[in-house]
Amino acid sequence: MARLLQPDKNFLPNHVGFASGITIGLAVTFGGITTPLLGWIADIYSVQTALQSLIVLPVLAIALALTLLLTRKVWHKSMLRRLRQ
Repeated sequence: MARLLQPDKNFLPNHVGFASGITIGLAVTFGGITTPLLGWIADIYSVQTALQSLIVLPVLAIALALTLLLTRKVWHKSMLRRLRQ
């Protein structure tokens, strides 16, 4: 759990409790939303299909991480150009 919370603590070093609460709250909320959805998929199709549908989540997470990384690099370069002017 500590490794999950560490990046958030770096973003808000003066509000460590707030950052930890947001991270845990979002994780619990996401789990609460997806659990009934996976149960519904398992009831209609099968448990195997429900679990196979989870394969999409890491792919989406990687795509989102790369998008954020590229956006950050572009934003950082534009800020450096502005500071040099």
